[in-house]
Amino acid sequence: MLEGRRAKAQRGELVLGLPRGYVLKPSGEVALDADEEVQEIIRLVFALFERRRSVSGVLRYLVNHDIRLPDRVCGVPHKGDVHWIRPSGRTLRDVLCNPLYAGAYVYGRRTYDGRLYQSGQPHSGKRLLRDPQSWRMPHRSARPAHIDWSALERNQEQIVANRTRRTGLPRCCSAG
Repeated sequence: MLEGRRAKAQRGELVLGLPRGYVLKPSGEVALDADEEVQEIIRLVFALFERRRSVSGVLRYLVNHDIRLPDRVCGVPHKGDVHWIRPSGRTLRDVLCNPLYAGAYVYGRRTYDGRLYQSGQPHSGKRLLRDPQSWRMPHRSARPAHIDWSALERNQEQIVANRTRRTGLPRCCSAG
């Protein structure tokens, strides 16, 4: 089964879940969400990050202006409906760093750290984001895009540059 999944991924046909602003058509094609309000919010997130250059700056703006992010319901009763959720730093990072927004089909972005796996708990390992150089990218312009590839790379570099560094001298808690 894993080989079949990898073969589909190599062809760019494997769809495991789509980020905000994308839908899967009945034909199996990935397309931009037809809801113009959804597209407007996604464009706003990228425009705000271009100006503010930080996830927290974008988050602050969205929260202060009571702007919510779109999310498609996967559950059966209201499947496909858009509901609006309060933004968080994690959801914004997911939008700003996801290669699908640059039109790229990528497989192998995340890996699991099995050291944290607990027997009998299927999702107990920790998901880790791999280095972009190790992503398998058979199709760079396979999907409709919101931004170009260079903008995605700038976003990723800026988010890494904004990370808090551990500054100062390390101290021993017993010696001070």
